Amino acid sequence: MSQSGNIIIQKGNVGINQAIHNGDNVIYNAGAEMRKKHIAQKTHNANKIEWEKSETCEWLMNEEDFQNWSNIKTSSPVLWLYGRPGCGKTILMSRIIESVHSKYQNKAQLLYFYVGNSHNENSDQMYREMLRTFWDQASEKQDIDI
Repeated sequence: MSQSGNIIIQKGNVGINQAIHNGDNVIYNAGAEMRKKHIAQKTHNANKIEWEKSETCEWLMNEEDFQNWSNIKTSSPVLWLYGRPGCGKTILMSRIIESVHSKYQNKAQLLYFYVGNSHNENSDQMYREMLRTFWDQASEKQDIDI
């Protein structure tokens, strides 16, 4: 795990560009270099139930790198998680997102994007998708108290 800030990027084969919206999960996979995956609110909620009852993610909440990032005590605005396929990165990301939302509520805006590994899509497409995701997330958020 890398040091941190207010953008969350996940690297691994779980995919993607994640925005928590209502609706079904959408996964784009046409042998692309960067697969895009939109995880619906109901999937986030299912992940939340899993980590709440199992306390799966508590080790991360106690990590110094995460605490520094979460408390904005780092010069890097990026928290980068990576790991082998199926090791629980999506569950961790749901826990992190929930933690930041509950901690800062209307005091900060959290934008996040998942990056996955595949083979054909170029980085320009990935960056366009990232910007679109950030735009969508920012436009859905409530006003921030300053």
